[in-house]
Amino acid sequence: AKENDETKLQALLEKTMIVNDQSKPNHLFMDTSMSDGMAGTILLIVSLLLLTTCLVLLVKTLQTVFRGQAALWMKSLLNLEFKSVPCIADYILIAFGAGMTILMQSSSITTSTLTPLVGIGLIKLEKMFPFTVGANIGTTVTGILSALAGSNIATGMEVAMSHLLFNVIGTVIWFP
Repeated sequence: AKENDETKLQALLEKTMIVNDQSKPNHLFMDTSMSDGMAGTILLIVSLLLLTTCLVLLVKTLQTVFRGQAALWMKSLLNLEFKSVPCIADYILIAFGAGMTILMQSSSITTSTLTPLVGIGLIKLEKMFPFTVGANIGTTVTGILSALAGSNIATGMEVAMSHLLFNVIGTVIWFP
C-alpha cells in the first residue's frame, strides 16, 4: 500500500483478506529440534521415494493395460511407418507430440507419459525422438498464450516468438 500515515496503513491491513504473517512459523517440522538442512534432506528422500514409487506403478499399470489387441493397435499407431515415403512418419509423430503438448500445456507430461511406453517396448526408441521434438515445439504455445494474456503484449510476443523460432530452427538443423 502506498499509505504514509501509519494508522491508515494499519486500518487498511486489518480490512484486507490477504494474510501474510511470517512471525509464526508454520511447517511440518516446527515442533522438533531438527535443523532446516536435516528437514530438507528428509523431505528430499521422501519425495524421491514417492516419485520412484509412482513411476514404477505407472509402468506396471501400463503393462497391464497394453496387453493383447490394445497393445498391437497402439504399437502400430505409435511406431508409424510408411513404406512408400519413409521419412514422413517421423514428421507426423512430431505433429502428434506437439499436439499432445498443446493439449496438456506441458512437454514434461507428454515426455513422461511416453517414456514408460518405450520401457515396456510399445514404442521403439528411435520413434521417441520425434515425439520429444514435437513436445519441445508444442511447449512454446504456452509461452505464446501467456504473452497474449500479459500487460505488455508486444514484448511478451517477441520473447514467445523467439522461443518458438529457436525450437523450430533447432528442429530443422538437428532433425534428420
